[in-house]
Amino acid sequence: MKIEVKELVCDWGIFINGELSKDLIFISKENAKEVKRIMELDNAHISVDRSTTAINITKSEEYMLNQFRKIPYIDVGIVDYSGAVPQVLISNENRIVDAYLNLGLVEVTDEN
Repeated sequence: MKIEVKELVCDWGIFINGELSKDLIFISKENAKEVKRIMELDNAHISVDRSTTAINITKSEEYMLNQFRKIPYIDVGIVDYSGAVPQVLISNENRIVDAYLNLGLVEVTDEN
Protein backbone atom coordinates (compact mmCIF):
# COMPACT_ATOMS: atom_id res chain seq x y z
CA MET A 1 0.00 0.00 0.00
CA LYS A 2 1.40 3.38 -1.02
CA ILE A 3 0.52 6.25 1.35
CA GLU A 4 1.25 9.88 0.43
CA VAL A 5 0.52 13.34 1.85
CA LYS A 6 -0.42 15.90 -0.80
CA GLU A 7 -1.63 19.49 -0.76
CA LEU A 8 -5.33 20.13 -1.44
CA VAL A 9 -6.07 23.82 -2.07
CA CYS A 10 -5.39 25.02 1.51
CA ASP A 11 -5.52 21.61 3.26
CA TRP A 12 -3.52 18.38 3.23
CA GLY A 13 -4.88 15.00 2.22
CA ILE A 14 -3.73 11.43 2.61
CA PHE A 15 -3.72 9.49 -0.63
CA ILE A 16 -3.78 5.71 -0.49
CA ASN A 17 -2.61 4.03 -3.70
CA GLY A 18 -3.12 7.31 -5.56
CA GLU A 19 -6.67 7.94 -4.33
CA LEU A 20 -7.63 10.62 -1.83
CA SER A 21 -9.12 9.22 1.36
CA LYS A 22 -11.98 11.67 1.89
CA ASP A 23 -11.98 11.03 5.64
CA LEU A 24 -8.28 11.89 5.99
CA ILE A 25 -8.05 15.60 5.15
CA PHE A 26 -6.19 17.88 7.55
CA ILE A 27 -5.59 21.59 8.00
CA SER A 28 -2.10 20.89 9.30
CA LYS A 29 0.58 19.28 7.14
CA GLU A 30 2.28 18.01 10.31
CA ASN A 31 -0.89 16.23 11.42
CA ALA A 32 -1.30 14.61 8.00
CA LYS A 33 2.33 13.43 8.10
CA GLU A 34 1.82 11.98 11.59
CA VAL A 35 -1.26 10.03 10.50
CA LYS A 36 0.68 8.77 7.47
CA ARG A 37 3.49 7.65 9.77
CA ILE A 38 1.07 5.80 12.04
CA MET A 39 -0.60 4.09 9.07
CA GLU A 40 2.77 2.95 7.75
CA LEU A 41 3.76 1.60 11.18
CA ASP A 42 0.45 -0.20 11.47
CA ASN A 43 0.86 -1.77 8.02
CA ALA A 44 4.40 -2.88 8.84
CA HIS A 45 3.24 -4.84 11.91
CA ILE A 46 0.52 -6.98 10.34
CA SER A 47 1.49 -10.51 11.25
CA VAL A 48 -1.63 -12.40 10.11
CA ASP A 49 -1.88 -13.51 6.50
CA ARG A 50 -5.47 -12.41 5.99
CA SER A 51 -5.56 -13.70 2.43
CA THR A 52 -5.78 -17.31 3.61
CA THR A 53 -7.24 -17.20 7.12
CA ALA A 54 -10.94 -18.08 7.20
CA ILE A 55 -13.16 -15.97 9.43
CA ASN A 56 -15.92 -17.99 11.09
CA ILE A 57 -19.02 -16.02 12.02
CA THR A 58 -22.56 -17.00 12.97
CA LYS A 59 -25.62 -16.39 10.79
CA SER A 60 -26.77 -13.62 13.13
CA GLU A 61 -23.35 -11.93 12.89
CA GLU A 62 -23.49 -12.21 9.09
CA TYR A 63 -26.93 -10.57 9.09
CA MET A 64 -25.67 -7.75 11.33
CA LEU A 65 -22.62 -7.13 9.13
CA ASN A 66 -24.73 -7.07 5.97
CA GLN A 67 -27.07 -4.51 7.54
CA PHE A 68 -24.12 -2.32 8.54
CA ARG A 69 -22.64 -2.57 5.02
CA LYS A 70 -25.85 -1.07 3.59
CA ILE A 71 -25.40 2.14 5.60
CA PRO A 72 -23.00 4.43 3.69
CA TYR A 73 -21.71 6.38 6.69
CA ILE A 74 -20.76 3.32 8.77
CA ASP A 75 -17.22 2.05 8.50
CA VAL A 76 -15.42 -0.40 10.77
CA GLY A 77 -15.66 0.94 14.31
CA ILE A 78 -19.21 0.78 15.62
CA VAL A 79 -19.91 2.17 19.12
CA ASP A 80 -23.32 3.10 20.56
CA TYR A 81 -22.95 6.32 22.57
CA SER A 82 -26.69 6.74 23.26
CA GLY A 83 -26.54 5.36 26.82
CA ALA A 84 -24.63 6.45 29.89
CA VAL A 85 -21.84 4.00 29.03
CA PRO A 86 -20.65 3.53 25.41
CA GLN A 87 -21.37 0.05 24.09
CA VAL A 88 -19.12 -1.52 21.45
CA LEU A 89 -21.30 -3.06 18.75
CA ILE A 90 -18.47 -4.32 16.56
CA SER A 91 -15.11 -5.19 18.01
CA ASN A 92 -12.40 -7.55 16.86
CA GLU A 93 -12.65 -9.92 19.81
CA ASN A 94 -14.26 -12.51 17.53
CA ARG A 95 -12.67 -11.17 14.30
CA ILE A 96 -15.91 -9.33 13.40
CA VAL A 97 -13.95 -6.34 12.06
CA ASP A 98 -11.86 -8.69 9.93
CA ALA A 99 -15.09 -10.22 8.61
CA TYR A 100 -16.46 -6.75 7.87
CA LEU A 101 -13.34 -5.83 5.90
CA ASN A 102 -12.73 -9.18 4.19
CA LEU A 103 -16.08 -10.53 3.02
CA GLY A 104 -14.37 -13.06 0.76
CA LEU A 105 -12.85 -14.83 3.76
CA VAL A 106 -16.10 -15.21 5.70
CA GLU A 107 -17.37 -18.71 6.45
CA VAL A 108 -20.80 -18.70 8.08
CA THR A 109 -21.41 -21.38 10.70
CA ASP A 110 -24.81 -22.81 11.68
CA GLU A 111 -24.64 -21.28 15.17
CA ASN A 112 -26.92 -18.38 16.08
